[in-house]
Amino acid sequence: MKQFAWLATKRARMALIYLLCIALALLFEYGKLHLIYGITFSFSSIFLLVAVCLFGVRWGLIASVLVQVCSIFIFHNPMFGWIYCLEILIIGLVNRRKPGQMLMWDAIYWFALGLPVMYGIYSGYFSSVSHELILMLVLALCNGLFNALMAEIALNYIPFSQWIEPSRKKDRTYSYSKVLFHLSIVAVAVPSLMYIVMNSRYSDRVATENSYQFAVNAASRIQQELSLWGKEDVLGIKLRSKLQIGYLKQIVQKYTSETLTNIVITDHEGRVLASNGKETILNGKYNWQSGKNVLALQKDFYRALPSSNHLVLPAQQWKEGSYIYNSSLPGLPLNLYIEMEVRHHQANVFAQFMNQLWYLLLFAAAAAAVAHFLSRMLVQGISKLASSTTDLPQKLKEMKAIEWPSSRVFEITSLSYNFRQMSLNLMQMFHEWKTMNEQLEEQTYKLRKSEEKLHQLAFYDILSGLPNRVYFTTHLQELILDSAESNRSIAVMFADLNRFKQINDTLGHDVGDLLLKEISERFASSLTENCKLFRIGGDEFVILMEDADEVRACEVIERIFASLVEPIRLLNSSLYSSVSIGISMFPRDGDSMDVIVKNADIAMYFAKARGGNSFHFYEKKLNDMFEEEMLLDHGLREALQKDQLVLHYQPKVNTFTGAICGVEALVRWEHPELGRIPPDKFIPLAESSGLILKIDEWVLMEACRQNKAWQDAGLQKIPMAVNLSGLHFSQTHLVELIQQVLEQSGLDERYLNLEITEGVFIKNVDPVIDTITRIRDMGIQLSIDDFGTGYSSLSQLQRLPISNVKLDRSFIHDIADEPKKAAVVKAIIDLAHSMRMTVVAEGVETKNEMNYLKQCKCDELQGYYFSRPLPADEFSALLGSEDDWKKPAARTV
Repeated sequence: MKQFAWLATKRARMALIYLLCIALALLFEYGKLHLIYGITFSFSSIFLLVAVCLFGVRWGLIASVLVQVCSIFIFHNPMFGWIYCLEILIIGLVNRRKPGQMLMWDAIYWFALGLPVMYGIYSGYFSSVSHELILMLVLALCNGLFNALMAEIALNYIPFSQWIEPSRKKDRTYSYSKVLFHLSIVAVAVPSLMYIVMNSRYSDRVATENSYQFAVNAASRIQQELSLWGKEDVLGIKLRSKLQIGYLKQIVQKYTSETLTNIVITDHEGRVLASNGKETILNGKYNWQSGKNVLALQKDFYRALPSSNHLVLPAQQWKEGSYIYNSSLPGLPLNLYIEMEVRHHQANVFAQFMNQLWYLLLFAAAAAAVAHFLSRMLVQGISKLASSTTDLPQKLKEMKAIEWPSSRVFEITSLSYNFRQMSLNLMQMFHEWKTMNEQLEEQTYKLRKSEEKLHQLAFYDILSGLPNRVYFTTHLQELILDSAESNRSIAVMFADLNRFKQINDTLGHDVGDLLLKEISERFASSLTENCKLFRIGGDEFVILMEDADEVRACEVIERIFASLVEPIRLLNSSLYSSVSIGISMFPRDGDSMDVIVKNADIAMYFAKARGGNSFHFYEKKLNDMFEEEMLLDHGLREALQKDQLVLHYQPKVNTFTGAICGVEALVRWEHPELGRIPPDKFIPLAESSGLILKIDEWVLMEACRQNKAWQDAGLQKIPMAVNLSGLHFSQTHLVELIQQVLEQSGLDERYLNLEITEGVFIKNVDPVIDTITRIRDMGIQLSIDDFGTGYSSLSQLQRLPISNVKLDRSFIHDIADEPKKAAVVKAIIDLAHSMRMTVVAEGVETKNEMNYLKQCKCDELQGYYFSRPLPADEFSALLGSEDDWKKPAARTV
C-alpha cells in the first residue's frame, strides 16, 4: 500500500511538471517577444525541449504538436512553425542515445536540416529570395540556438529529478568546463538580446514619430493652400466642378514625393476626388481599413497591416503595411488621407538587425572559443590530476608509476605537489597495513570459526546434528508468515519415541545417545524434499512439511514407521523402537505458531496412548479431552484433601468351594462435577504426576482400617488385597510405611496382600527383591498383578519371594473358545503350582470361563460373574450372608 501511494505521488509530480512545461510553452508562444516590423523572438521551444528530455520523444512530440496547433489556429502565427516540431523530434531522438550535448545537436540540426527546409519552403512560396527571408533564417537560427542553450542550462542545473522524487539523494555533479561554457555564452547572448530588444523598440518609436510628423506637416501645408478657397470654390467641390477637382489633383501631385506613397482626398461620403495611387478610383469609395488590421497610434494616426496569412512571413506582412494619417479639412467638405509605406523604414531597420545578429553569432562563437581555451587551460590540469589520483591507493599498492601533471596555474601545481607527498606517506602506510592486515585476517578467521561454532551450538543439536528448538521456532515463524501470504499449508508433526526412558534407565545413557543418533539418521533419510527435521529435546523430534496435506503427511509418516522396522544394532545388541506422532495443520488447526505447536503436542499425546507406531491428526475434540485430563490432573490434588476418593471391594472366591477367600480394594473417585471417574482415567495421571504415592498410602490405610472394622464386627476374616505402584520401590521408606499402617489400623499382617506389577522388576531387580523379601518376612502376602503382560521372564519368577500370581483379564476372556490362549493359561497355572504359588484369575465373567479355570485347577477366581466391586456397606452385607453366597441365585453379575 505504501509503495502504491509513493508511485501515485511520483506520477502526479511528473504530470504536474509536464503540464507546466506545456502551459509555459503556450504562454510564451502567445506572448512572443515582438521586436519591430514582424521580427519576433519566441521562447516556447525552451520548455518543449525540456519536456522531450524529461518525458521522452512521444510525450515531447505531443506537447510540441499541441503548442503548434494552438499557435496557428488561436494565435494566428505562420503555419511554417512546424519546423520547430521537427526540431523537438530530432533533438529528442538524439538526446535519448547521447544526452548532455543539446546545444551542439541543435546547431547541427539547424545548419543541416532546419535552415535548408525553411529556405526551401519560403523561397518556393515567394519564388524569390529577399532580404527579409535571409533575416528571418538568421533570426530562426539565433532563436533556436538560444532556446537550446536555455533548455540545456535548465536540465543541467534545475533539480527536476528531486522534484519528481523528493526522497532521491542529491548526488548531482557539474562539469567545470560545461559551467564555464554556459556562463560565457550566456554572458554574450543575454546582453546582446537585451540590446536588440531595446534598439528595436527605439527604432520603432523613431520611425513612428517621423512618419507622424511628416504627415502632419504635409497635411498642414495642404490645408493652408485650401484655406484660400472662396465660397465659389467650395460650391464647385460640392458640384464636382472639373476646375476644382483638377486643382485638388495638382495639390496632391505637388506634395507627393517618392517616400510619401499616397495622398487621397475624399468628400464626406468617402468618394475619391483626388489621388496619386494606382489602386484608388476616382469617384469610387475609399475604404482604407478594408482587409487590414488597423491600430491607432495617435490621434488621427494609424498603422494598417494586411490581414494575417499563415503562409506569409511576418516581415513580408509588415513590408506591405503602412502608416495612415486621416484628417478632415476645416471649412471644406473634404477628408485628407496621407498613406506612408512601412517598407521605407523597414529596410533600414532590417539592415541594422542583420548586422546585430551577425555580431551576436560572432561574439557567441568567440565566447565559446574563449570558454574552450580557459577550460582547456584550467580544467585539463584538474582532469589529469583527477585521473592520476583515481584509485591512488590501489596504484600505490601495485607500485605503478604515476605521472603528476604540470600546469601554469598555481593552485593546480600546489595540488600536484600535495598529492605527490601524500602518495609517499601512503606507500609507507601500505607496508604497515599489510602486516596488520595479515594479523587481522588471522583474527577474522578465528572469529569466523567461533561464530560458526556459536551458531552451531545455538541452532543445532550437538548429539544428532539436527536443527534444535531455537531453529525450529524461528523457521516455523518464517514459514507461517510466508504461507499466510501464499495461502499454502504447513504440517507440524511431533514425534516422541516410545519407552525411551526405560531404555535409558536400563541400558544407560550412552546407549540412549547412540540410539538417538541412529534414529535421527533414519528419520532424516525418510523425509521428502519439502520436509525438515528438528530435534527439540530428549526423545522428541519435529518434522515441518511445506505445502502439505493429510495424504502427503501420511506418506511421510509411513516412511518413518518403515525406517524403524529393522532392529537397531548397538553395542552387540539389537533394539526395536517405535514412535508416536501427532500432526497439526496450518492454517486449518490454528493461525499462530503457539497454537499449531500446542495442537500437535496434544495429538501426539493421544497417539502415544495407542502404543506402538501410531499417529494422530489433531481434532478439535482432542482439546476437550486434553482439558478433561488436565482437569483430572489438577483435581487429583484436591481429591485427597476433600475426601473425594472412596474404596470399593470385589471378592475373591475359592474355585472349588465357592466361598469368599479374599477381597481386593479398588479405589474410585467421586468428582463433584464429573461424577464417578473410573480408575483407568485417573490412575495413569497419578502415576505420571507422582500423586500415586499419596493415593496408595490412603488406599492402604483405608483398606486396612476397613478390614479391621469388619473383623471387629464379627465378620469373616479374609485377606485384603491392595495394589501398590512400582514407584514405591524407588522410595526407601516403603517397609516403614507398611509397618506404620498396620500399627495404626491394628490389622494382622497375614490379612494384608500387596499386589505389584511385573514392571517393578524391569530395573534394579536386586534392590526390589530385597524390599519384597523384607515385606514377605513381615508375614504379608505378595502377588504379581496382571501376570503375562509385563516385561519379566519366567526365569525371574523363581527368584521372586511372592505367594500369588494373578492372571490378567486379557488371558481369561473367551478362554474356553480359544485353544492357544487356554493352553497358555494352563501352562502358567501348572508352572505356578510347581513353585508352590497360588493362582488367581481376574476378569471372570461367564460360566464357561469359570468351568474351564476350575478344570485347570486355578485356585481363586475374581470377576463380575461373582460380584462387581461394592461399597463398604454392601460388601459387609455380602460377608454376612456367606451361606447365601454359595447359592448361584444370590450372585451379582
